[in-house]
Amino acid sequence: MCTANVKSLFWMVQKVLPSMIERGKGSILATGSLSSQRGMPMGLGYVVSKHAILGLIRTIESETARNNVRANCLLPGLIRTPLLETSASKFCDGDIEAGMEVFTRMVPQGRLGKPEEIAEIAAFLMSDASSYINGQTFVADGGILSTIGNIG
Repeated sequence: MCTANVKSLFWMVQKVLPSMIERGKGSILATGSLSSQRGMPMGLGYVVSKHAILGLIRTIESETARNNVRANCLLPGLIRTPLLETSASKFCDGDIEAGMEVFTRMVPQGRLGKPEEIAEIAAFLMSDASSYINGQTFVADGGILSTIGNIG
C-alpha cells in the first residue's frame, strides 16, 4: 500500500500533465495525511510515502507554474470514514464507538472531521476560485498538527 500511495500519483501525473501543459491550464490535488508533515511510530513505509507525495506535488508546482498548471496537497486529519471506523474497531477490541471516542479526544477541536468538509476544500482547490493558489499544503485536522505536534 505504501508504494501505491506514491506510484499511483506519479503515474496519474505522467498521464495528465502533458495535456494540461499543452492547454496552458490545469490543477492537480493530491491527498497526503498528517504523516506528510510529521513522523509516526510504527509507520515508516506509510510516513515515507506520504512525505514523498508532498515532495512530488512541490516539484510539479515548481516545474509547471509557468504553464498555469497548479499542484496542491490536502492533508486530512481524523475524518469519520469507514476506514477510520475499521481502525477504531481494531484499536478497542471491536468496539467501534469506544475507538472513535479515543480518536476524538486526540483532536483539539473536540470532534472528528466529516468527509464533506474535506470534499468542500478539494472542490475549492480544484476550481478557478483558487487560481492563484499553487504549491501549497492544506491541513484540515481540527488542530492536531498545530497543537500536538507529533501524532502517534
